Amino acid sequence: MLAVLLTACKLDKLISKPPSTAALTVAPGHVRVSVAKGSSAPQLDNLMLSNTGSGTLPWNVSLDSGGTWLDVSPKSGRTPAQVQVQLDPAGLDQGEYHGVIVVSAEGAVGSPARVPVDLVVAAGTPPPATHLGFSVPPTNTQVGATITPAVRVSALDASESRVTTFTGPITLALSANPGGATFASLSIDKAGNGYTLTATSGQLTDATSAPFDITAAPPPPPPPPPPPPPPPPPPPPTNHPPSVSVSGGTVLVGLLYQLSASFTDPDGDGPWSYSIDWGNGSESSSTPSQGSIRASHTYLVPGSYRIRVTVTDNHGLSGSGEATLTVAS
Repeated sequence: MLAVLLTACKLDKLISKPPSTAALTVAPGHVRVSVAKGSSAPQLDNLMLSNTGSGTLPWNVSLDSGGTWLDVSPKSGRTPAQVQVQLDPAGLDQGEYHGVIVVSAEGAVGSPARVPVDLVVAAGTPPPATHLGFSVPPTNTQVGATITPAVRVSALDASESRVTTFTGPITLALSANPGGATFASLSIDKAGNGYTLTATSGQLTDATSAPFDITAAPPPPPPPPPPPPPPPPPPPPTNHPPSVSVSGGTVLVGLLYQLSASFTDPDGDGPWSYSIDWGNGSESSSTPSQGSIRASHTYLVPGSYRIRVTVTDNHGLSGSGEATLTVAS
């Protein structure tokens, strides 16, 4: 029994689907800015926060070290998000100032993320830019989808500090294309592995990103099935003929005979037309309602006469009734 239980437990672990894991990603992983001594303009940078797992991820930001020269905003939210880093050199002496930004997301892989921040206050003009660097590198994405977080390229000096006075144009080109591809607004329309981006700017040394992959987008869902055809209309109700009743009797020659006849129709399909065969002639008429049929006739020759009354409904279905009348002299 114990062996069976252990085997069941192992099978359960093998077939149980592991829960999806949230993974905190913060880019760039290091902020370094150079300014001239005496500068009072705050220097702004941004941290891009994302969850490379599934769903959104709540986070908060705090400062582990640094001084009043360093601040961030906002200090909490949900991924994807952008956190502004403000470095204020006003009143700072020449030298390097260091701080650490801590980004935390409870239960996520990669949390807490610690981002070093360096503010270099240089005497006179800061060193010139010498090369480019990807402060936010491209990440894996799907064909045709915009690469997120946004790719960012910075102009850097020899000590890897961002040169805030650099204003030259920066362009991107796609290199190591597996089979060739086109892109617009940093979305790539062909799947492949090992893509890299190359940034160039005049005489500065080029920057080439780390390789990244473009995966095929999932196929669209199948179209919904067509709706079922509507049910056929119900058949029309069955029509029934009128039921006619006629009474005979006796009448003297030359006297006016009053017909005794009536009819009913179970379907009520009026108005109705009727005809009377008196045995020596006929007549016809119509009536809007069921019940008695009023008619009269005079016989001038004695004998036995067969009277027939036929009633027809408005659908053309007929019913008849007959009776014998004796005409005496």
